[in-house]
Amino acid sequence: MICCYNRLYEDETLHSACARYVLRMNRPRTSAGVRELFGENAKSVRVDLPNRLKWFVQHLPPGFSNSCADWIERHTLFPFYRAFWPRGRERQYFDEMVRDRSTSLDKPVLVVSQLSKFLRYCPVCLDEDRAQLGETYWRRLPQIAGCMICPKHQVFFESSSIPSRLRNPQNELVSAEEALSSTPPRKIDLKNSGHQVM
Repeated sequence: MICCYNRLYEDETLHSACARYVLRMNRPRTSAGVRELFGENAKSVRVDLPNRLKWFVQHLPPGFSNSCADWIERHTLFPFYRAFWPRGRERQYFDEMVRDRSTSLDKPVLVVSQLSKFLRYCPVCLDEDRAQLGETYWRRLPQIAGCMICPKHQVFFESSSIPSRLRNPQNELVSAEEALSSTPPRKIDLKNSGHQVM
């Protein structure tokens, strides 16, 4: 059983919650930490469409939802992508996220399901999180390619130095709190026609 799992924040990615867990529990951020959360054969935690969720929810401590559907809907990019998938694929991809093995989701499932190259964040959300929660976290919306502006604060998302896809197994799970420092926000200009279409 996974002990002392984190309370998840609004719109937090599952990847982010896992990164906060390994940091808090002083576990390896590498595949060893991933295996503790997703089973012996797990290698990584995708930011957008993680898999092995059945194993994960079955090993959570009491008080957490044991519904894979809840985790998929609230903490992955599945709800944002499904409108762009061919008919019938939604159920296939959902099932592959739940299964306890590697899946075809290890390859991008559509061009639209591409992530930004690096994990992104809103600088105003970051400062508010630290003031209100004592830490910040990776949110879902900034990770979607083409999504450029925080709808709450009307500022541009900023890129971190953390790749959105695994490139170095030694840095698999890096929390936003570890990776980010405060940066001045870049506000949108509604008089700029280029900003209006975003």
